[in-house]
Amino acid sequence: MTDTNESSNDPSVQSGPSNTQQLGIDPTQSEIKSTTDTPFLHGGIPKKRKNTIVQLFTITLILAGTIAALFSINSSQDTRSKAVDNGPVLSLSPSTKLAVINDTFNIGITLNTGTDKVSATTIHILYDPTSVEILSFTHGTQLPVILVPETHANGNLAVTLGSQPTTPFQGVGIIGTIRVKVITVKQSSIAFTSATKVSSVGKTGNTLASTKGTTITTATNTPILTHTQMPTQAVTRTPTPSRIATRTPTPSRVVTSTPKVVTPIQTGTCSVAPGATCGDSSKAGCTSASAIHNKGWCLEYGSSCCLWTPD
Repeated sequence: MTDTNESSNDPSVQSGPSNTQQLGIDPTQSEIKSTTDTPFLHGGIPKKRKNTIVQLFTITLILAGTIAALFSINSSQDTRSKAVDNGPVLSLSPSTKLAVINDTFNIGITLNTGTDKVSATTIHILYDPTSVEILSFTHGTQLPVILVPETHANGNLAVTLGSQPTTPFQGVGIIGTIRVKVITVKQSSIAFTSATKVSSVGKTGNTLASTKGTTITTATNTPILTHTQMPTQAVTRTPTPSRIATRTPTPSRVVTSTPKVVTPIQTGTCSVAPGATCGDSSKAGCTSASAIHNKGWCLEYGSSCCLWTPD
């Protein structure tokens, strides 16, 4: 009770308007404003500083992710580059061919697998249908399974070949043979298109490293001319009479020229020699239009392939 009286008698605690009230300030609003406007969060960390730390942490995570992605891409490209460098190669043989109209010959599709084991290949070949005609396609033994049968039309040939499931092909071999016929005097090419693909065991995507095509040059047929020299006519000289009338004129000699006989070029027929060990394209050359009656063209393929039979 004593405390109460003393407090009531103290001028400093007398009732009446406080200093804040005298200045026109609401104490309640002042406290709320002070609590709201403080620059500190719980734990004593300034608000602006904490926002900066969060931003730096976010930027660090983004940079780390970008670096990791670039490293992964570079590693993938290096692996892909090495795989392609040592990957399979498809080529057409022969790479060049000189022919005449109506010649027929074979073009081989050769696959070099490199270090890969090939399970299948999809082949797309582009050719000029106004220059050559596709007569047939024969698949080889290295990829013996015909997954998609061969078709050719309007200058495009397509076929898909595969290996047996347990025996993928590795090495170098002819996986197919195209039989063509020359129909026009012009130069043309036969080549693989970008749609050609190769599948290798243990690898994904197209493992084909490169392709090589062939060029066909067609020449005009040159006829074989046989020239026989006509015999020289006999010349008889008329004797000149002697100026001295008493002399008996000596008859002139009759000079007769012996005609020169030129042996004509021997004709015959070119055919495949019995037991010939040469390739199909050389055998086809023996019976081509340019060799069948041309001894020189026939013997160009060698006696082990072609046989010349005189008429």
